[in-house]
Amino acid sequence: MRFLILALLLSASTAFAQTPIAPVFESSFNSNYQSGQCGTNIMNLVKLANEEGVDLSNARVILITNESYFNFGMVGGFEARSSRLDKTTGKRIPYFELRSWYHHVFLEHDGYIYDYDFGSEPRVTPVAEYVERMFLPEKRWSLGDKITSREDRLKGYRVEIRTAESTLQRSQEKGELMTLGEFLAR
Repeated sequence: MRFLILALLLSASTAFAQTPIAPVFESSFNSNYQSGQCGTNIMNLVKLANEEGVDLSNARVILITNESYFNFGMVGGFEARSSRLDKTTGKRIPYFELRSWYHHVFLEHDGYIYDYDFGSEPRVTPVAEYVERMFLPEKRWSLGDKITSREDRLKGYRVEIRTAESTLQRSQEKGELMTLGEFLAR
């Protein structure tokens, strides 16, 4: 049992060791975060990484939207960063919850996701695990009489992929477009 726990701890910590953006992301997780500003947060992460000399040639800025009618056209983030006030101490307690956004922006670099809105602590997560936990958990949510399934989200969510370098240059040209299902299949 101890070996299993040690192996899990080592595998979680190696994600940071294997990725050049991870130290920048981890150190800026609280100072670079503005609630409701995912695009600005990721743009600032790209700028910080660039200033630190991180090679961004394999980094991509991902924009996700809901092109269908479920959830009133909003993207559901199931492990979204949040906090609540502890009335006994007066301090904010971090936790995560289901949030709905008009769109969401995060960074992918060498198969790992960097998202300031994913949970209450910095997590560098493989793409498939991140997408499954953030957008496609088995649980469903209901709005009125409409229940949104995993399959609805795979088909209805649209992904736009831009290079981090073009984002730094503030290029207005569209990135590569696909469904969330197609993004996961890559």
